[in-house]
Amino acid sequence: MTIFLSFFCLLIVNQCTIVRDYHIHTDVRALFQQLTYDDFQIQNIFRKMIREEDYFANEIDRAKIYRKKGIKTILLWKTLFGNKNFYFGQKEDFFRDCSFDKCKIFNDRNYMNVEDYDAILFHGNEMNDYEVPQKRKTTQFYVYVNLESPANRKVHPKYQRNFFNLTMTYRLDSDILWTYIIVEDIKNGEFVAPLKDVDWSAFQNHTNARDAKEVSSAILDTIRNKSKSVSWLVSNCYAKSGRLEYVKELSKHIDVDVYGRCGKFNCYNKDCFKDVIEANYFFYLSFENSFCDDYVTEKLVNPFRLTAAIRIDV
Repeated sequence: MTIFLSFFCLLIVNQCTIVRDYHIHTDVRALFQQLTYDDFQIQNIFRKMIREEDYFANEIDRAKIYRKKGIKTILLWKTLFGNKNFYFGQKEDFFRDCSFDKCKIFNDRNYMNVEDYDAILFHGNEMNDYEVPQKRKTTQFYVYVNLESPANRKVHPKYQRNFFNLTMTYRLDSDILWTYIIVEDIKNGEFVAPLKDVDWSAFQNHTNARDAKEVSSAILDTIRNKSKSVSWLVSNCYAKSGRLEYVKELSKHIDVDVYGRCGKFNCYNKDCFKDVIEANYFFYLSFENSFCDDYVTEKLVNPFRLTAAIRIDV
């Protein structure tokens, strides 16, 4: 402990003349060689103390500090499919390039009293009967978060009424829209879709046969080497959209190779789209697992990586 504190103090004053002395440098190296794993654990604590000015404050004081600064606090309750940051990225990137950045997100429910957070985000799929906050202020926002369709993941019955203030889902009528896909105008970066009434005039204005590029020889070679008709990659064999039944009927009229749990083909240790589908098939089926308003997932986007296969969406 003493060794580490000496080393830590030297790190803090490393701009001072004394540290630049050769003998002190020698001492630092000697101290460093004696440091143990526990010392480095303590070092991490000190670093955290430096980064967080409210490190020594208690839960109540921390809430007061943020209120005084006008910073809104948001708590991520549990995880989103195991990710404690809800797949928002790293904490330091949460509000990067945002016009309003006076918010701070936490995934440690013990950092402040739960009722003192301005908002709490709940992943609907991971809610149960008992693990919810026991205290709540009337000014606090509870936000329902879900990217799954209600056909597969319904809102927990206990929380369907008078629990949530806001929704954050893929639905276009959500209070906070979180879609799988964003379409922008390639010319100016303006948002185009998804919207209830999409204006595709930007696409039409920028699309001109005279501007079309000549198909590369590599793509032409890929097309010439294809020998199979239709492929489909799927893992959920009990989808409520009836897609498996549809493919079975389609297979009576044309060859459809099904990859994944629901078929007899696989592409282990390969890039399924690039190495298998694009290289061998003319068509790829892209079907959702349920029919719900605005429910369009990565199944639509993934095939966009293909440059020499036609995608069929349902």
